[in-house]
Amino acid sequence: MTNTPLFSLGFEFASALDAGQVRKSNQDRVVCCPESGFFAVIDGMGGLADGEKAADLIKDILPAMIVRLSETLPKEFTVELAGSALAKAIGGVSDSIFERTNENGRIAYGAALCAVWLVDHCAVIVHLGDSRAYWLGNGANEVVRLTRDHNVAAEMVAAGLLKPEEASRHSASARLTRFAGMRAPSAPEISYKRIREGDCLLLCSDGLYGETNAEELSAGMRESLPAQERCDGLAALANQHGGRDNISLILISF
Repeated sequence: MTNTPLFSLGFEFASALDAGQVRKSNQDRVVCCPESGFFAVIDGMGGLADGEKAADLIKDILPAMIVRLSETLPKEFTVELAGSALAKAIGGVSDSIFERTNENGRIAYGAALCAVWLVDHCAVIVHLGDSRAYWLGNGANEVVRLTRDHNVAAEMVAAGLLKPEEASRHSASARLTRFAGMRAPSAPEISYKRIREGDCLLLCSDGLYGETNAEELSAGMRESLPAQERCDGLAALANQHGGRDNISLILISF
């Protein structure tokens, strides 16, 4: 079990990365900084010239970023203050990528990003794009999605033009409306979830949730197995269902 100065519960974590059954390369990345209680899934945008490079840039930047945030939080901080600071920092990373790597306004570097920072008794979640966070409560049978996708398909669902179960397979799901590296200023979304002993968090790219359903995710998360075996089992399940995209996930058990 791991503990951090900012989070009161111990936790076990594991991650998995898999290219899937179709793609020749893997543009997904994961970041695990257990000493800071920070984790992130990054999905390089395959439709851009340098989606993989964007994922690598973000992966290299985030560990130092979260150390600075941890060191500069005031002693009497609130969870909301931590969330605001994290969103501002990730927004700065996104804007920096846009300003440093794109020429003549042409976006070549981009990635979906979903990050969680464990602070006090909460998971502070900040995301850009369509990578997701899920929560499974202690003793619960059904996983709860904590993020909303930033893509055209999600907007169609909100407008009643598409059923939720159709969104992840619809062509409009590939058209992101927010992502790391988007035209500045970016707009990361913040959400919060109180965490109790026995809960479980899952961060993942669309390569996992696009090949599975909520029942399968719930079953994989609540298995009585070490976190790494549950991670590997979920990745294998996505591959069994076709593995049409890169697969990345992080599982955290409290």
